[in-house]
Amino acid sequence: MRYLPLFLLSILLFSCDPPVKEVPSPQSLDYKIDTIQKQAKLDSGEVYFEFFIENIRLKGEKDSLLGAIEDSIQKHLLTANINFAAEVHSYQALFDSISAEYQRLLKSDYPPYSPWDLSQSLRVVHNGNGVFSYESTHGAYTGGAHPNRFSQSQFIRLKDGRDLPLDSLVIPGKMSDLLDLGEQLFRNENQISELAPLNDAGFWFDDNQFRFPENFTMDSLGLHFHYNAYDIAPYATGHFFVDIPDKYLSEFIKPQYLLTPKTPEIPES
Repeated sequence: MRYLPLFLLSILLFSCDPPVKEVPSPQSLDYKIDTIQKQAKLDSGEVYFEFFIENIRLKGEKDSLLGAIEDSIQKHLLTANINFAAEVHSYQALFDSISAEYQRLLKSDYPPYSPWDLSQSLRVVHNGNGVFSYESTHGAYTGGAHPNRFSQSQFIRLKDGRDLPLDSLVIPGKMSDLLDLGEQLFRNENQISELAPLNDAGFWFDDNQFRFPENFTMDSLGLHFHYNAYDIAPYATGHFFVDIPDKYLSEFIKPQYLLTPKTPEIPES
């Protein structure tokens, strides 16, 4: 019994603690798009490298979650660009690595014959309902027969900063049906009959099996897939797209990720 007063006192102390407030998950990001524009010049004053970057920065005070989300966006964007260093951690380092490579080649047996350039542009696709997604387009010319241009995307769940690949958005068991629909739309768009092998039309699908690219966006109009040059076909044929209209999405996408929830129909009496 001698421990009873201590036990009762501990209960009283803990019961007086104020309830822990649950911090609501962010539903959108407050952001700005910064522009970084630089030129590198030869001693003669001639510009040999043009550098143009659009970059996402979050506004205001950042807690650990928002800081991690911004770091994820920065890394995703920065590492998508061509560079000549083992690793770069800033746009200044990216600019310096490409400039240094041009200068190195100037002293080689195969000097560059025209100026180089690198660009990065951004389009925020969705910012709300606990989701932030954007598409970035990257362009570069560092010699060779043609410039390189490609797009990539990032789909972020704001409550934990997690990147969401396509399979995490799709209802379990529905990916195969979504692929079938995507293939049907792709064949229709490119005038390929239902039974014809895809690669007979000049494509590079492994084992002639249709697949979605990693690069996708989703908005109020539907789900959009973007195949960059060389993803499934030669550079000369350009980029390819598959657009799955919004009317199909409730059949395939988890309800929490639908950007335009459907109003429930009222049954007829």
